[in-house]
Amino acid sequence: MSKIQQEQLSQIVGFWATLGEIEQARQIAATIPSQQYRDLALSKIATHLATQGEFEAALALADSLEYVGMQGWPVRDQTLLKIIGVVVALDAPEVAVTIVQQYLEPYWYPYVLPVLIESQDYKFVQNTLLKLPQEIWESPSAPPVISPLFEAMIQQGEMSQIWAFIDLIPSQNGQIWAFIALADELLEAGDQEVAEEAIQRAEGRLSGVSDREQETAQVRIAGVQAKLGNPDEAMGLLTGTEDDLESIEVYREIVAQWLLQGREEAVLALATDYPEQAVISWEKLAEYYAKTEQWGKLEGAIATLQQLDASNFPFALDNIALILAQTGQEDRAWQLIQTHIPEVENTQRVEYLGLSQTVEYLAVARAKQGNLTGVIELLPRLSQMNQQGVLNQAIGAFLSRQEYQKALTFAQHPNTPIRLLIPVAEALTKNGDIETALQLVEQIQQDAPSYSLAMIQSVSRPLLEQGEEETALALIETLDDFPKTNLLINLIRFSEIPPDRLERLIEQLYTPIEQARLFAEMAIAVEQHTSDNAHAYLKRSVQLIENHPPAETEAHSKFLLELTRTAMELGDTTTAKQLLDQAFSVISNQ
Repeated sequence: MSKIQQEQLSQIVGFWATLGEIEQARQIAATIPSQQYRDLALSKIATHLATQGEFEAALALADSLEYVGMQGWPVRDQTLLKIIGVVVALDAPEVAVTIVQQYLEPYWYPYVLPVLIESQDYKFVQNTLLKLPQEIWESPSAPPVISPLFEAMIQQGEMSQIWAFIDLIPSQNGQIWAFIALADELLEAGDQEVAEEAIQRAEGRLSGVSDREQETAQVRIAGVQAKLGNPDEAMGLLTGTEDDLESIEVYREIVAQWLLQGREEAVLALATDYPEQAVISWEKLAEYYAKTEQWGKLEGAIATLQQLDASNFPFALDNIALILAQTGQEDRAWQLIQTHIPEVENTQRVEYLGLSQTVEYLAVARAKQGNLTGVIELLPRLSQMNQQGVLNQAIGAFLSRQEYQKALTFAQHPNTPIRLLIPVAEALTKNGDIETALQLVEQIQQDAPSYSLAMIQSVSRPLLEQGEEETALALIETLDDFPKTNLLINLIRFSEIPPDRLERLIEQLYTPIEQARLFAEMAIAVEQHTSDNAHAYLKRSVQLIENHPPAETEAHSKFLLELTRTAMELGDTTTAKQLLDQAFSVISNQ
Protein backbone atom coordinates (compact mmCIF):
# COMPACT_ATOMS: atom_id res chain seq x y z
CA MET A 1 0.00 0.00 0.00
CA SER A 2 1.46 3.37 -1.04
CA LYS A 3 2.24 6.23 1.33
CA ILE A 4 -0.56 8.31 -0.21
CA GLN A 5 -3.08 5.51 0.39
CA GLN A 6 -1.96 5.16 4.00
CA GLU A 7 -2.19 8.95 4.52
CA GLN A 8 -5.71 8.86 3.11
CA LEU A 9 -6.68 5.99 5.42
CA SER A 10 -5.31 8.05 8.32
CA GLN A 11 -7.57 10.91 7.21
CA ILE A 12 -10.54 8.55 7.09
CA VAL A 13 -9.77 7.46 10.66
CA GLY A 14 -9.72 11.08 11.75
CA PHE A 15 -13.07 11.77 10.10
CA TRP A 16 -14.73 8.71 11.71
CA ALA A 17 -13.36 9.76 15.09
CA THR A 18 -14.74 13.28 14.64
CA LEU A 19 -18.11 11.76 13.77
CA GLY A 20 -17.99 9.87 17.07
CA GLU A 21 -17.64 6.46 15.42
CA ILE A 22 -14.62 5.38 17.48
CA GLU A 23 -14.94 1.64 16.85
CA GLN A 24 -15.19 2.19 13.09
CA ALA A 25 -12.11 4.46 13.29
CA ARG A 26 -10.15 1.79 15.20
CA GLN A 27 -11.06 -0.91 12.69
CA ILE A 28 -9.83 1.16 9.76
CA ALA A 29 -6.66 2.14 11.64
CA ALA A 30 -5.93 -1.57 12.07
CA THR A 31 -5.85 -1.97 8.26
CA ILE A 32 -2.94 0.47 7.87
CA PRO A 33 0.20 -1.65 7.39
CA SER A 34 2.99 0.74 8.49
CA GLN A 35 3.38 1.69 12.14
CA GLN A 36 4.07 5.31 11.20
CA TYR A 37 0.67 5.95 9.57
CA ARG A 38 -1.16 3.61 11.92
CA ASP A 39 0.13 5.50 14.97
CA LEU A 40 -0.66 8.84 13.34
CA ALA A 41 -4.23 7.61 12.79
CA LEU A 42 -4.53 6.37 16.38
CA SER A 43 -3.21 9.74 17.55
CA LYS A 44 -6.22 11.40 15.93
CA ILE A 45 -8.54 9.02 17.80
CA ALA A 46 -6.79 9.82 21.11
CA THR A 47 -7.08 13.56 20.53
CA HIS A 48 -10.77 13.25 19.70
CA LEU A 49 -11.40 11.16 22.82
CA ALA A 50 -9.86 13.97 24.85
CA THR A 51 -12.20 16.54 23.25
CA GLN A 52 -15.11 14.37 24.44
CA GLY A 53 -13.78 14.37 28.01
CA GLU A 54 -12.72 10.70 27.84
CA PHE A 55 -9.29 11.53 29.27
CA GLU A 56 -8.44 8.09 30.63
CA ALA A 57 -9.06 6.36 27.31
CA ALA A 58 -7.24 9.15 25.42
CA LEU A 59 -4.15 8.89 27.63
CA ALA A 60 -4.07 5.08 27.50
CA LEU A 61 -4.19 5.16 23.70
CA ALA A 62 -1.59 7.93 23.42
CA ASP A 63 0.74 6.09 25.81
CA SER A 64 0.60 2.98 23.58
CA LEU A 65 1.97 4.75 20.49
CA GLU A 66 5.53 3.72 19.63
CA TYR A 67 6.54 5.38 16.35
CA VAL A 68 9.41 7.89 16.57
CA GLY A 69 9.69 10.42 13.73
CA MET A 70 12.79 11.31 11.71
CA GLN A 71 13.68 14.21 14.05
CA GLY A 72 13.35 12.06 17.15
CA TRP A 73 9.90 13.27 18.13
CA PRO A 74 7.80 10.35 19.38
CA VAL A 75 4.19 10.36 18.17
CA ARG A 76 3.29 9.46 21.76
CA ASP A 77 4.71 12.71 23.13
CA GLN A 78 3.29 14.83 20.33
CA THR A 79 -0.15 13.34 21.03
CA LEU A 80 0.18 14.02 24.76
CA LEU A 81 1.05 17.65 24.03
CA LYS A 82 -2.06 17.95 21.86
CA ILE A 83 -4.16 16.41 24.62
CA ILE A 84 -2.75 18.93 27.11
CA GLY A 85 -3.91 21.73 24.80
CA VAL A 86 -7.35 20.14 24.60
CA VAL A 87 -7.80 19.66 28.36
CA VAL A 88 -6.68 23.22 29.11
CA ALA A 89 -9.22 24.49 26.56
CA LEU A 90 -11.84 22.34 28.32
CA ASP A 91 -10.89 23.99 31.63
CA ALA A 92 -9.52 20.77 33.15
CA PRO A 93 -6.11 21.94 34.43
CA GLU A 94 -5.84 19.10 36.92
CA VAL A 95 -5.74 16.63 34.01
CA ALA A 96 -3.00 18.67 32.33
CA VAL A 97 -1.00 18.58 35.55
CA THR A 98 -1.42 14.79 35.77
CA ILE A 99 -0.20 14.34 32.20
CA VAL A 100 2.93 16.40 32.83
CA GLN A 101 3.66 14.61 36.10
CA GLN A 102 3.02 11.05 34.98
CA TYR A 103 3.72 10.94 31.25
CA LEU A 104 6.24 13.59 30.13
CA GLU A 105 10.00 13.86 30.59
CA PRO A 106 11.42 17.17 31.96
CA TYR A 107 12.81 18.20 28.56
CA TRP A 108 9.24 18.81 27.43
CA TYR A 109 8.51 21.26 30.26
CA PRO A 110 9.47 24.46 28.40
CA TYR A 111 7.04 23.48 25.61
CA VAL A 112 4.23 22.58 27.98
CA LEU A 113 4.44 25.28 30.63
CA PRO A 114 3.12 28.16 28.47
CA VAL A 115 -0.03 26.08 27.96
CA LEU A 116 -0.27 25.22 31.65
CA ILE A 117 -0.02 28.89 32.59
CA GLU A 118 -3.46 29.30 31.03
CA SER A 119 -4.76 26.78 33.57
CA GLN A 120 -3.82 29.27 36.35
CA ASP A 121 -2.30 26.47 38.43
CA TYR A 122 0.69 28.71 39.07
CA LYS A 123 2.03 26.67 41.98
CA PHE A 124 2.42 23.62 39.78
CA VAL A 125 4.08 25.68 37.01
CA GLN A 126 6.53 27.12 39.54
CA ASN A 127 7.36 23.72 41.05
CA THR A 128 7.95 22.32 37.58
CA LEU A 129 10.25 25.24 36.70
CA LEU A 130 12.27 24.67 39.85
CA LYS A 131 13.02 21.14 38.65
CA LEU A 132 14.86 22.49 35.60
CA PRO A 133 18.66 21.95 35.64
CA GLN A 134 20.62 24.73 37.35
CA GLU A 135 22.61 25.53 34.20
CA ILE A 136 19.39 26.73 32.53
CA TRP A 137 18.97 29.29 35.32
CA GLU A 138 22.59 30.47 35.00
CA SER A 139 22.01 31.79 31.47
CA PRO A 140 21.13 35.51 31.19
CA SER A 141 18.20 34.53 28.97
CA ALA A 142 16.70 32.45 31.84
CA PRO A 143 13.77 30.14 30.99
CA PRO A 144 11.65 32.01 28.38
CA VAL A 145 8.50 30.85 30.16
CA ILE A 146 9.30 33.14 33.12
CA SER A 147 7.94 36.31 31.48
CA PRO A 148 4.51 34.92 30.47
CA LEU A 149 4.22 33.32 33.92
CA PHE A 150 4.89 36.64 35.63
CA GLU A 151 2.53 38.45 33.26
CA ALA A 152 -0.32 36.07 34.11
CA MET A 153 0.35 36.16 37.85
CA ILE A 154 0.56 39.98 37.90
CA GLN A 155 -2.86 40.13 36.22
CA GLN A 156 -4.24 37.84 38.95
CA GLY A 157 -2.65 39.89 41.75
CA GLU A 158 -0.31 37.08 42.84
CA MET A 159 2.71 39.26 43.73
CA SER A 160 3.41 37.60 47.10
CA GLN A 161 3.60 34.22 45.35
CA ILE A 162 6.02 35.66 42.75
CA TRP A 163 8.43 36.99 45.42
CA ALA A 164 8.40 33.62 47.19
CA PHE A 165 9.01 31.75 43.94
CA ILE A 166 12.03 33.87 42.94
CA ASP A 167 13.60 33.29 46.36
CA LEU A 168 13.44 29.53 45.68
CA ILE A 169 15.28 29.69 42.32
CA PRO A 170 18.43 27.53 42.80
CA SER A 171 20.86 30.11 41.41
CA GLN A 172 21.79 33.64 42.41
CA ASN A 173 22.17 34.54 38.74
CA GLY A 174 18.77 33.04 38.04
CA GLN A 175 17.21 35.21 40.76
CA ILE A 176 18.75 38.34 39.25
CA TRP A 177 17.46 37.51 35.74
CA ALA A 178 14.04 36.69 37.21
CA PHE A 179 13.82 40.03 39.08
CA ILE A 180 14.77 41.89 35.89
CA ALA A 181 12.15 39.96 33.87
CA LEU A 182 9.59 40.71 36.60
CA ALA A 183 10.43 44.44 36.52
CA ASP A 184 9.91 44.50 32.73
CA GLU A 185 6.50 42.84 33.08
CA LEU A 186 5.48 45.21 35.89
CA LEU A 187 6.45 48.16 33.71
CA GLU A 188 4.27 46.76 30.92
CA ALA A 189 1.44 46.48 33.45
CA GLY A 190 1.99 50.10 34.55
CA ASP A 191 3.01 49.24 38.10
CA GLN A 192 6.10 51.43 38.43
CA GLU A 193 6.35 51.28 42.23
CA VAL A 194 6.58 47.48 42.42
CA ALA A 195 8.87 47.42 39.35
CA GLU A 196 11.29 49.62 41.29
CA GLU A 197 11.15 47.16 44.19
CA ALA A 198 11.96 44.28 41.82
CA ILE A 199 14.97 46.18 40.47
CA GLN A 200 16.16 46.99 44.01
CA ARG A 201 16.02 43.28 44.86
CA ALA A 202 18.01 42.48 41.69
CA GLU A 203 20.64 45.04 42.68
CA GLY A 204 20.78 43.47 46.14
CA ARG A 205 21.82 40.14 44.59
CA LEU A 206 24.74 41.56 42.56
CA SER A 207 27.47 40.97 45.13
CA GLY A 208 28.86 37.47 44.95
CA VAL A 209 28.40 36.85 41.22
CA SER A 210 31.29 36.93 38.74
CA ASP A 211 32.49 40.27 37.34
CA ARG A 212 31.24 39.43 33.85
CA GLU A 213 27.78 38.42 35.07
CA GLN A 214 27.63 41.45 37.34
CA GLU A 215 28.36 43.77 34.41
CA THR A 216 25.70 42.11 32.24
CA ALA A 217 23.18 42.46 35.06
CA GLN A 218 24.13 46.10 35.71
CA VAL A 219 23.50 47.01 32.06
CA ARG A 220 20.10 45.30 32.11
CA ILE A 221 19.13 46.87 35.42
CA ALA A 222 20.22 50.24 34.05
CA GLY A 223 17.89 49.74 31.11
CA VAL A 224 14.95 49.16 33.43
CA GLN A 225 15.94 52.11 35.65
CA ALA A 226 15.97 54.36 32.59
CA LYS A 227 12.49 53.15 31.56
CA LEU A 228 11.35 53.79 35.14
CA GLY A 229 12.31 57.43 34.67
CA ASN A 230 15.47 57.16 36.80
CA PRO A 231 18.18 58.14 34.29
CA ASP A 232 20.66 59.20 36.99
CA GLU A 233 20.50 55.78 38.68
CA ALA A 234 20.85 54.13 35.28
CA MET A 235 23.89 56.27 34.49
CA GLY A 236 25.51 55.26 37.78
CA LEU A 237 25.06 51.58 36.95
CA LEU A 238 26.65 52.00 33.50
CA THR A 239 29.73 53.73 34.88
CA GLY A 240 32.71 51.42 34.44
CA THR A 241 30.97 48.95 32.13
CA GLU A 242 32.23 48.22 28.63
CA ASP A 243 30.25 49.62 25.72
CA ASP A 244 28.33 47.09 23.65
CA LEU A 245 25.12 47.15 21.64
CA GLU A 246 22.99 46.62 24.73
CA SER A 247 24.62 49.40 26.78
CA ILE A 248 24.50 51.85 23.84
CA GLU A 249 20.72 51.36 23.69
CA VAL A 250 20.58 52.10 27.44
CA TYR A 251 22.54 55.33 26.90
CA ARG A 252 19.98 56.32 24.26
CA GLU A 253 17.17 55.67 26.74
CA ILE A 254 18.96 57.68 29.44
CA VAL A 255 19.39 60.66 27.13
CA ALA A 256 15.75 60.39 26.00
CA GLN A 257 14.61 60.40 29.64
CA TRP A 258 16.75 63.43 30.53
CA LEU A 259 15.25 65.32 27.59
CA LEU A 260 11.73 64.30 28.62
CA GLN A 261 12.54 65.81 32.00
CA GLY A 262 13.80 68.98 30.29
CA ARG A 263 17.36 68.37 31.53
CA GLU A 264 19.22 69.53 28.48
CA GLU A 265 22.29 70.37 30.60
CA ALA A 266 22.64 66.71 31.70
CA VAL A 267 22.81 65.59 28.06
CA LEU A 268 25.36 68.30 27.26
CA ALA A 269 27.42 67.16 30.26
CA LEU A 270 27.32 63.55 29.04
CA ALA A 271 28.55 64.68 25.63
CA THR A 272 31.43 66.51 27.27
CA ASP A 273 32.40 64.02 30.01
CA TYR A 274 31.97 60.87 27.92
CA PRO A 275 33.29 61.61 24.41
CA GLU A 276 32.39 58.08 23.26
CA GLN A 277 28.73 58.96 23.91
CA ALA A 278 28.92 62.44 22.35
CA VAL A 279 27.38 61.42 19.03
CA ILE A 280 24.40 59.74 20.73
CA SER A 281 23.95 62.83 22.93
CA TRP A 282 24.02 65.31 20.06
CA GLU A 283 21.78 63.15 17.86
CA LYS A 284 19.13 63.10 20.60
CA LEU A 285 19.60 66.82 21.27
CA ALA A 286 19.11 67.62 17.58
CA GLU A 287 15.95 65.49 17.46
CA TYR A 288 14.75 67.23 20.64
CA TYR A 289 15.36 70.69 19.13
CA ALA A 290 13.52 69.63 15.97
CA LYS A 291 10.48 68.46 17.96
CA THR A 292 10.47 71.60 20.11
CA GLU A 293 11.09 73.92 17.11
CA GLN A 294 14.26 75.48 18.56
CA TRP A 295 15.67 76.25 15.13
CA GLY A 296 18.83 78.10 16.23
CA LYS A 297 19.89 75.32 18.59
CA LEU A 298 18.98 72.75 15.93
CA GLU A 299 21.46 74.32 13.48
CA GLY A 300 24.15 74.31 16.18
CA ALA A 301 23.52 70.64 17.02
CA ILE A 302 23.64 69.69 13.34
CA ALA A 303 26.96 71.52 12.88
CA THR A 304 28.40 69.70 15.92
CA LEU A 305 27.23 66.31 14.62
CA GLN A 306 28.87 66.99 11.27
CA GLN A 307 32.17 67.69 13.03
CA LEU A 308 31.95 64.68 15.38
CA ASP A 309 31.04 61.97 12.88
CA ALA A 310 31.14 63.11 9.28
CA SER A 311 30.80 59.59 7.87
CA ASN A 312 27.53 58.87 9.67
CA PHE A 313 26.25 62.46 9.61
CA PRO A 314 23.79 61.90 6.71
CA PHE A 315 22.03 59.11 8.65
CA ALA A 316 21.63 61.41 11.67
CA LEU A 317 20.40 64.22 9.44
CA ASP A 318 17.95 61.83 7.85
CA ASN A 319 16.41 61.05 11.25
CA ILE A 320 16.15 64.77 12.08
CA ALA A 321 14.61 65.63 8.72
CA LEU A 322 12.16 62.76 9.06
CA ILE A 323 10.98 64.14 12.43
CA LEU A 324 10.39 67.51 10.77
CA ALA A 325 8.54 65.93 7.86
CA GLN A 326 6.35 63.85 10.16
CA THR A 327 5.37 66.93 12.19
CA GLY A 328 4.19 68.92 9.19
CA GLN A 329 7.51 70.69 8.47
CA GLU A 330 7.98 69.01 5.09
CA ASP A 331 9.44 72.03 3.28
CA ARG A 332 11.87 72.73 6.13
CA ALA A 333 12.94 69.05 6.09
CA TRP A 334 13.74 69.20 2.37
CA GLN A 335 15.57 72.53 2.74
CA LEU A 336 17.63 71.09 5.62
CA ILE A 337 18.77 68.20 3.44
CA GLN A 338 19.58 70.43 0.47
CA THR A 339 21.54 72.87 2.68
CA HIS A 340 23.72 70.36 4.51
CA ILE A 341 24.09 67.70 1.83
CA PRO A 342 23.99 69.36 -1.59
CA GLU A 343 25.01 66.06 -3.15
CA VAL A 344 21.37 65.04 -2.74
CA GLU A 345 20.85 66.50 -6.21
CA ASN A 346 23.13 63.81 -7.63
CA THR A 347 20.99 60.78 -8.46
CA GLN A 348 23.89 58.36 -8.28
CA ARG A 349 24.90 59.40 -4.75
CA VAL A 350 21.58 59.61 -2.88
CA GLU A 351 21.39 55.87 -2.46
CA TYR A 352 24.62 55.96 -0.45
CA LEU A 353 23.89 59.14 1.50
CA GLY A 354 21.54 57.50 3.97
CA LEU A 355 18.79 60.01 3.18
CA SER A 356 16.33 57.77 1.44
CA GLN A 357 13.84 57.41 4.33
CA THR A 358 13.13 61.16 4.49
CA VAL A 359 13.04 61.67 0.72
CA GLU A 360 10.81 58.60 0.42
CA TYR A 361 8.53 59.91 3.18
CA LEU A 362 8.29 63.33 1.50
CA ALA A 363 7.48 61.76 -1.86
CA VAL A 364 4.70 59.63 -0.39
CA ALA A 365 3.36 62.61 1.58
CA ARG A 366 3.16 64.61 -1.64
CA ALA A 367 1.36 61.74 -3.33
CA LYS A 368 -1.22 61.66 -0.53
CA GLN A 369 -1.76 65.38 -1.14
CA GLY A 370 -2.32 64.67 -4.85
CA ASN A 371 0.89 66.58 -5.72
CA LEU A 372 1.97 64.72 -8.85
CA THR A 373 4.64 67.29 -9.78
CA GLY A 374 6.14 67.20 -6.28
CA VAL A 375 6.52 63.42 -6.39
CA ILE A 376 8.14 63.52 -9.82
CA GLU A 377 10.64 66.12 -8.51
CA LEU A 378 11.85 63.76 -5.76
CA LEU A 379 11.81 60.42 -7.61
CA PRO A 380 15.13 60.88 -9.49
CA ARG A 381 16.93 61.39 -6.17
CA LEU A 382 16.08 57.86 -5.04
CA SER A 383 17.62 54.53 -5.93
CA GLN A 384 15.59 52.25 -8.18
CA MET A 385 14.61 50.07 -5.21
CA ASN A 386 13.42 53.05 -3.17
CA GLN A 387 11.66 54.48 -6.22
CA GLN A 388 9.65 51.28 -6.40
CA GLY A 389 8.59 51.69 -2.77
CA VAL A 390 7.46 55.27 -3.42
CA LEU A 391 5.70 54.37 -6.66
CA ASN A 392 3.84 51.58 -4.87
CA GLN A 393 2.60 53.91 -2.14
CA ALA A 394 1.95 56.77 -4.57
CA ILE A 395 -0.26 54.54 -6.71
CA GLY A 396 -2.18 53.50 -3.59
CA ALA A 397 -2.51 57.14 -2.50
CA PHE A 398 -3.83 58.28 -5.89
CA LEU A 399 -6.25 55.36 -6.07
CA SER A 400 -7.60 56.18 -2.61
CA ARG A 401 -8.16 59.78 -3.83
CA GLN A 402 -9.89 58.33 -6.94
CA GLU A 403 -7.31 60.11 -9.12
CA TYR A 404 -7.05 57.22 -11.56
CA GLN A 405 -5.13 59.04 -14.29
CA LYS A 406 -2.35 60.00 -11.88
CA ALA A 407 -2.22 56.41 -10.60
CA LEU A 408 -1.98 55.19 -14.19
CA THR A 409 0.86 57.65 -14.87
CA PHE A 410 2.90 56.12 -12.06
CA ALA A 411 1.88 52.56 -12.90
CA GLN A 412 3.46 53.05 -16.33
CA HIS A 413 6.66 54.63 -14.96
CA PRO A 414 9.72 52.67 -16.19
CA ASN A 415 10.79 51.78 -12.63
CA THR A 416 7.36 50.66 -11.46
CA PRO A 417 7.14 46.88 -10.93
CA ILE A 418 4.70 45.62 -13.53
CA ARG A 419 2.58 43.89 -10.85
CA LEU A 420 1.40 47.36 -9.75
CA LEU A 421 -0.67 47.55 -12.93
CA ILE A 422 -3.03 45.06 -11.24
CA PRO A 423 -4.63 47.35 -8.59
CA VAL A 424 -4.86 50.14 -11.17
CA ALA A 425 -6.66 47.88 -13.66
CA GLU A 426 -9.05 46.74 -10.91
CA ALA A 427 -9.81 50.34 -9.90
CA LEU A 428 -10.34 51.37 -13.53
CA THR A 429 -12.75 48.45 -14.03
CA LYS A 430 -14.74 49.41 -10.95
CA ASN A 431 -14.83 52.99 -12.23
CA GLY A 432 -16.22 51.87 -15.60
CA ASP A 433 -13.08 52.41 -17.72
CA ILE A 434 -13.10 48.81 -18.95
CA GLU A 435 -11.29 49.58 -22.20
CA THR A 436 -8.16 50.93 -20.44
CA ALA A 437 -8.28 48.09 -17.91
CA LEU A 438 -8.32 45.50 -20.71
CA GLN A 439 -5.31 47.19 -22.30
CA LEU A 440 -3.43 46.75 -19.01
CA VAL A 441 -4.49 43.08 -18.90
CA GLU A 442 -3.07 42.61 -22.38
CA GLN A 443 0.18 44.34 -21.32
CA ILE A 444 0.55 41.95 -18.35
CA GLN A 445 -0.18 38.90 -20.54
CA GLN A 446 2.53 39.94 -22.99
CA ASP A 447 5.22 41.30 -20.65
CA ALA A 448 4.68 39.35 -17.42
CA PRO A 449 2.51 36.25 -17.99
CA SER A 450 3.22 34.96 -14.47
CA TYR A 451 0.93 37.75 -13.20
CA SER A 452 -1.90 36.93 -15.62
CA LEU A 453 -3.92 34.96 -13.04
CA ALA A 454 -3.75 37.75 -10.44
CA MET A 455 -4.59 40.40 -13.05
CA ILE A 456 -7.53 38.51 -14.57
CA GLN A 457 -8.88 37.70 -11.11
CA SER A 458 -8.72 41.37 -10.09
CA VAL A 459 -10.48 42.54 -13.24
CA SER A 460 -13.01 39.72 -13.70
CA ARG A 461 -14.46 40.13 -10.19
CA PRO A 462 -15.76 43.71 -10.77
CA LEU A 463 -16.77 42.75 -14.32
CA LEU A 464 -18.96 39.92 -13.01
CA GLU A 465 -20.33 42.07 -10.20
CA GLN A 466 -21.35 44.64 -12.83
CA GLY A 467 -22.97 41.99 -15.05
CA GLU A 468 -20.24 42.04 -17.75
CA GLU A 469 -20.28 38.24 -18.00
CA GLU A 470 -19.17 37.92 -21.62
CA THR A 471 -16.11 40.11 -21.10
CA ALA A 472 -15.16 38.22 -17.92
CA LEU A 473 -15.72 34.87 -19.64
CA ALA A 474 -13.41 35.84 -22.51
CA LEU A 475 -10.65 36.77 -20.04
CA ILE A 476 -10.98 33.62 -17.92
CA GLU A 477 -10.91 31.38 -21.01
CA THR A 478 -7.37 32.63 -21.79
CA LEU A 479 -6.04 30.84 -18.67
CA ASP A 480 -4.77 27.28 -18.42
CA ASP A 481 -6.92 24.73 -16.56
CA PHE A 482 -5.21 24.86 -13.16
CA PRO A 483 -5.07 28.66 -12.73
CA LYS A 484 -8.57 28.85 -14.22
CA THR A 485 -9.89 26.61 -11.42
CA ASN A 486 -7.97 28.56 -8.77
CA LEU A 487 -9.42 31.80 -10.09
CA LEU A 488 -13.01 30.62 -9.76
CA ILE A 489 -12.35 29.20 -6.28
CA ASN A 490 -11.14 32.65 -5.24
CA LEU A 491 -14.14 34.34 -6.86
CA ILE A 492 -16.47 31.96 -5.02
CA ARG A 493 -14.75 32.55 -1.67
CA PHE A 494 -13.97 36.24 -1.76
CA SER A 495 -16.48 38.06 -3.97
CA GLU A 496 -20.09 39.18 -3.86
CA ILE A 497 -20.87 37.84 -7.33
CA PRO A 498 -24.43 36.37 -7.45
CA PRO A 499 -24.36 32.53 -7.33
CA ASP A 500 -26.32 32.14 -10.59
CA ARG A 501 -23.60 34.00 -12.53
CA LEU A 502 -20.94 31.78 -11.00
CA GLU A 503 -23.00 28.68 -11.84
CA ARG A 504 -23.13 29.67 -15.51
CA LEU A 505 -19.36 30.20 -15.54
CA ILE A 506 -18.76 26.79 -13.96
CA GLU A 507 -21.03 25.03 -16.48
CA GLN A 508 -19.44 26.77 -19.48
CA LEU A 509 -15.75 26.62 -18.58
CA TYR A 510 -15.01 23.46 -16.60
CA THR A 511 -14.87 19.68 -16.90
CA PRO A 512 -17.28 17.58 -14.78
CA ILE A 513 -14.57 16.81 -12.21
CA GLU A 514 -13.67 20.49 -11.83
CA GLN A 515 -17.38 21.33 -11.70
CA ALA A 516 -17.72 18.93 -8.77
CA ARG A 517 -14.89 20.66 -6.92
CA LEU A 518 -16.28 24.13 -7.64
CA PHE A 519 -19.85 23.26 -6.63
CA ALA A 520 -18.45 21.98 -3.33
CA GLU A 521 -16.82 25.40 -2.88
CA MET A 522 -20.18 26.97 -3.74
CA ALA A 523 -21.83 24.88 -1.03
CA ILE A 524 -19.52 26.31 1.63
CA ALA A 525 -19.82 29.85 0.25
CA VAL A 526 -23.62 30.01 0.27
CA GLU A 527 -24.15 27.98 3.48
CA GLN A 528 -24.19 31.09 5.67
CA HIS A 529 -27.00 32.54 3.55
CA THR A 530 -29.16 29.53 2.78
CA SER A 531 -28.50 25.96 3.88
CA ASP A 532 -30.93 24.54 1.29
CA ASN A 533 -28.81 25.86 -1.60
CA ALA A 534 -25.66 24.66 0.14
CA HIS A 535 -26.91 21.08 0.36
CA ALA A 536 -28.13 21.25 -3.23
CA TYR A 537 -24.64 22.23 -4.42
CA LEU A 538 -23.10 19.44 -2.32
CA LYS A 539 -25.52 16.91 -3.78
CA ARG A 540 -24.65 18.14 -7.27
CA SER A 541 -20.93 17.63 -6.54
CA VAL A 542 -21.51 14.10 -5.26
CA GLN A 543 -23.54 13.18 -8.35
CA LEU A 544 -20.90 14.60 -10.69
CA ILE A 545 -18.13 12.58 -9.05
CA GLU A 546 -20.26 9.44 -9.10
CA ASN A 547 -21.00 9.88 -12.80
CA HIS A 548 -17.49 11.06 -13.78
CA PRO A 549 -14.97 9.48 -11.35
CA PRO A 550 -11.32 10.51 -11.88
CA ALA A 551 -9.32 7.95 -13.84
CA GLU A 552 -6.59 7.73 -11.17
CA THR A 553 -7.80 5.95 -8.04
CA GLU A 554 -5.65 8.04 -5.67
CA ALA A 555 -7.14 11.22 -7.15
CA HIS A 556 -10.61 9.65 -6.84
CA SER A 557 -10.22 8.84 -3.13
CA LYS A 558 -8.59 12.23 -2.47
CA PHE A 559 -11.56 14.01 -4.01
CA LEU A 560 -14.04 11.93 -2.02
CA LEU A 561 -12.22 12.97 1.16
CA GLU A 562 -12.40 16.63 0.09
CA LEU A 563 -16.16 16.24 -0.35
CA THR A 564 -16.34 14.53 3.05
CA ARG A 565 -14.78 17.59 4.65
CA THR A 566 -17.33 19.80 2.90
CA ALA A 567 -20.21 17.61 4.06
CA MET A 568 -18.96 17.76 7.65
CA GLU A 569 -18.58 21.54 7.49
CA LEU A 570 -22.23 21.67 6.39
CA GLY A 571 -23.24 19.30 9.19
CA ASP A 572 -24.42 16.66 6.70
CA THR A 573 -23.17 13.59 8.59
CA THR A 574 -25.21 11.15 6.49
CA THR A 575 -23.51 12.24 3.26
CA ALA A 576 -20.14 12.37 5.05
CA LYS A 577 -20.45 8.72 6.15
CA GLN A 578 -21.48 7.61 2.65
CA LEU A 579 -18.46 9.40 1.17
CA LEU A 580 -16.11 7.84 3.74
CA ASP A 581 -17.39 4.37 2.86
CA GLN A 582 -16.83 5.10 -0.82
CA ALA A 583 -13.31 6.44 -0.19
CA PHE A 584 -12.37 3.39 1.88
CA SER A 585 -13.75 1.11 -0.81
CA VAL A 586 -11.76 2.90 -3.54
CA ILE A 587 -8.52 2.64 -1.51
CA SER A 588 -9.11 -1.01 -0.52
CA ASN A 589 -9.78 -2.07 -4.11
CA GLN A 590 -6.62 -0.52 -5.55
